[in-house]
Amino acid sequence: MEIINQELAKSTRHISPIDSTHSCHLYFPSNRICNDLAPFNIVPRKTSTYNLPILAGQEMAYFLRGYFYGDGCVYGNGSSRIYHMIASESFSQSLQTYLVSNRIVDRCNVYPIKGKSCYQIHFKGRQGAKLSHYIFFDNKMMLLPRKHVTTEEKVSSSIWSVSEINLLQSLSLSAFCETTGRSLEAAKRKLRRLKLAV
Repeated sequence: MEIINQELAKSTRHISPIDSTHSCHLYFPSNRICNDLAPFNIVPRKTSTYNLPILAGQEMAYFLRGYFYGDGCVYGNGSSRIYHMIASESFSQSLQTYLVSNRIVDRCNVYPIKGKSCYQIHFKGRQGAKLSHYIFFDNKMMLLPRKHVTTEEKVSSSIWSVSEINLLQSLSLSAFCETTGRSLEAAKRKLRRLKLAV
């Protein structure tokens, strides 16, 4: 917030702490800013209406990192750790389709939030680790360390799925590691074991 305050108002706006939620508010009363953001669907109650934009390559990963910072959280530990994001029904279903069809995750679940017009997207255990590996692939704009959960070791050491084993035998090692998030050493060890088993 201090960075945004400096960029937009030369640090003249007041950052207000909210003790009950351990968070802060920063207000910019500006019709111009609101009008400039509206074409990007940054509007009132956007969580209930926002649609997933069409982006390519790393742009989608950066976008989802920012979305996760704004409307996502992580809770639980170990295999029961859950990553979730809150979004509109359209956004949730489009994101689920995008992540699964592009093999970023194997699955994720979408649930309506009772009494509200928005949905939750859940990624549990290994699926959350794969999502984290995708959106936190570099160190650019790492503004919220509390939401950047290191999960590389969970991706690397978890149980191998049948689809991963098939991919390992059909792709180059580098392509396999890039696709699945497995480390090169883990992939080499698994490949050796598969050859010995045959």
